[in-house]
Amino acid sequence: RDNRDITSFYFTRFGDAITERELWYHFKKWGDVREIFIPNRRKYTGRRYGFVRFKGIRDTQYTARQLNKIVIG
Repeated sequence: RDNRDITSFYFTRFGDAITERELWYHFKKWGDVREIFIPNRRKYTGRRYGFVRFKGIRDTQYTARQLNKIVIG
């Protein structure tokens, strides 16, 4: 793995029925997805959360703003 070119983003507020495969489909529109991780644990509020790792993101600020607009489910 070349970790120098990997950028991770945190995400939350997605339904219980949403799978990693579905999230992969949504996130791949914004770059080269390398990994999606959804822990079995939940936040203290009871919501699910996860992390998506992209390779080769050039403008992390722009990508973060675009990802913030995604509505899934």
